[in-house]
Amino acid sequence: MSWRSLEELSTEFDLDTSTDREAMRRALQSRLGTLHPDKTGGEFASNEQKGEFHRLSEALKFLARISHHPTVEARDTDLPPFLGPTPERGIW
Repeated sequence: MSWRSLEELSTEFDLDTSTDREAMRRALQSRLGTLHPDKTGGEFASNEQKGEFHRLSEALKFLARISHHPTVEARDTDLPPFLGPTPERGIW
């Protein structure tokens, strides 16, 4: 899943939108801990649990990315490809 805002993330994981990013991170981290395969003998209990674990991991990465740039949301990081000098463009 590719979230474009904190609101989308909050909606998907039913998080309180009035909390700060750190509180959101802690809530997601807590959920992630309950699904970790170490809690079930090294295996996920189901494919659904595995999928949820990976979605939570991606959500935490999203939060980390936008936390490093507080004024930047995901939509601002979806930039066009680099158009500088490259061998493919014949400019080097």
